[in-house]
Amino acid sequence: MPLQGAGVLRARGPGLVQLTDDLEPDVLQLTDSLHAPAQSWGPLTEAAMKLVLIALCLLVPTMAASQGRPDARRLSCAQATALVRSSGAVVIATGAYTYDRYVSGAQHCFRPQVTTPAWIGTADTGQCFVGYLCQDRATPPFGR
Repeated sequence: MPLQGAGVLRARGPGLVQLTDDLEPDVLQLTDSLHAPAQSWGPLTEAAMKLVLIALCLLVPTMAASQGRPDARRLSCAQATALVRSSGAVVIATGAYTYDRYVSGAQHCFRPQVTTPAWIGTADTGQCFVGYLCQDRATPPFGR
C-alpha cells in the first residue's frame, strides 16, 4: 500500500532523478521499525548496568597501573639484569608499593647525576646486581 503525500527521490539513469509520491511496502516497514518506541530495560536491570559501569570506571585505572612495570619478585636475576641492559633505563617494582628506576649506565641519568650500583631481591636470589641508580651528586650544605 503506497504512502500518499511523502515525496521520494528515485534515480532514473545517470544524473536524472524523479520525485514520486509512493513508498514501497518494505521501505515503509523499515521506516516504521526505526521510529518504534525504545524498549525499557526495567529498574533492576538499569541499576545493575549502572553498577557495572561504575565498577569498570574504578577498575580500569588500577589495571593500567598494575601492568606498567615488571616485578623483580617474579623475575630471575638473569632476567632482571637483561631487562635493564636491553632497555637502558627501566622502572622495576621491588615490592607491593615500592619501585625504582634502574639504568645500565650514566648516559641514562641527568647531567648532574652520578650512578651508584643497585642490588635488588629477585625470585631466585636475595641480592642481584641489576645495574645502577641515578643519584644526585653530594653537594656541600648551603653557606659553606
